[in-house]
Amino acid sequence: MLQKVFVIGVCFVALIGCTEKIPQESKQSKLEVPTQATQQKSESIEQERIRLAEEKVRTTRRQIVVSSIKQLEQQMDLLSQIMLGRQQKISNLELQANQLETDLRTYNGKVESFIMAHKTSIACMGAVDASLDESNQYSKAVKDVAGVATIACGIALLSNDEFRKEVFFVIDQLTQADSYAKNIKDDLKVIQSHIYTENESLEKEKYETNKLTSDIQKYQSQLEI
Repeated sequence: MLQKVFVIGVCFVALIGCTEKIPQESKQSKLEVPTQATQQKSESIEQERIRLAEEKVRTTRRQIVVSSIKQLEQQMDLLSQIMLGRQQKISNLELQANQLETDLRTYNGKVESFIMAHKTSIACMGAVDASLDESNQYSKAVKDVAGVATIACGIALLSNDEFRKEVFFVIDQLTQADSYAKNIKDDLKVIQSHIYTENESLEKEKYETNKLTSDIQKYQSQLEI
């Protein structure tokens, strides 16, 4: 009888112990769940913060790139206007140069006709102790005409005052013609120099345009990343 009571008592104590352990384990499990949820939430918040920070960096970088592209495009527009104006200027200068070359050819043709029309006076220049300056661009043409002329400068012809006047008139006209033609050539040289300078500037601007185009393309490629 005592043995049964003892066994029952032991079982009763054991049952109370088991009953007490179950609530403790349940309580521990309930504590662990909120802790894991809080940690996951913190990690999620941190990830979102990092994502937003990276997005902000990308947005800022994109804004900088877009701003740089706009600045380069503005430079391109300005440079294009300058180039357009320069090309027009070159075209005008080339027209002036072509006109001067035409004027010079036309004038030289008139001088040659004048020389041929006054072969007698030209052939007799030396006989009246008259000549063109060696620097005169028409002096060779005069010598060529005088060299092939078969006109005899007789005493009667040379003593004629009107003829002498005509010889000196021819020399004076050829001297003026030389001065006029040289002025045209000087004007032509000045214009050609301007054309050369403008073309040099245009080439530099074309190079700068190509560089700007390349820079814009580089920035645009950054937007695609």
